[in-house]
Amino acid sequence: RLIRFRPDKSNAYRFKAAALGHLGQIEEANRALKMAIEVSPQNFEYFVRRRPSWMRAVDHDLQVEGLRKAGLPE
Repeated sequence: RLIRFRPDKSNAYRFKAAALGHLGQIEEANRALKMAIEVSPQNFEYFVRRRPSWMRAVDHDLQVEGLRKAGLPE
């Protein structure tokens, strides 16, 4: 729903990509991943490449694992 109402926010695409990656829906996950990066490369870098200090490491690791399954480049 958030993507429909606020397509300019990359967080929803990032979570969608990670969830779909974990579910094995790789093609759709990859499309969401590309949108997350395209909408806001800076936001993506902040939340994925550099874990925010307030985010639990276990949550960050789980999200990154899903994004890797979606095609996240190393």
